[in-house]
Amino acid sequence: MGTSLPRHSGPTLGQKYVLGEAPCKACQTPTRSKHMKRADHPHTVVRQGRGMCNPCYQAVLAVERAELTELKYPLLQCTADGCEAMTRSPKDNAALAPGTRRRVSYGRCTECYYKGPNAEVRVSRKQVEAARTELDVFLAARQKRQAAAARRRQMAQRFGLAS
Repeated sequence: MGTSLPRHSGPTLGQKYVLGEAPCKACQTPTRSKHMKRADHPHTVVRQGRGMCNPCYQAVLAVERAELTELKYPLLQCTADGCEAMTRSPKDNAALAPGTRRRVSYGRCTECYYKGPNAEVRVSRKQVEAARTELDVFLAARQKRQAAAARRRQMAQRFGLAS
């Protein structure tokens, strides 16, 4: 009972889940179980899969995704009316499913998503730049007006004309 060894739960993928603090298996960063609070275990990060911190785990997953030789998720037809395109999961490698489009939202392919019912809501980069330029001009003119008004108030106070 008085031992300081971490407790373990059942095996996961041949490994044991550590419930206490433990170093990341890749970079030795101190990690804690997701059930533990940061306040109780300062200077630790939440442990992700395979006993690693999030950056290390995401790097391992990216390498594994790149090395896949078959699709993990099924190819599905686009759900937009009149579209016959086949879609793949965004998590799957595009090279494994040539001629498919990425599945985006509500089962629609990227083209249908960007041309869909919400297309008028989307704004092009040119429109954004034009609006940004107009806003910059407006804000510069506003600052000039405010500076001129402040100078007038200062002069009025100097000569005792202000109330």
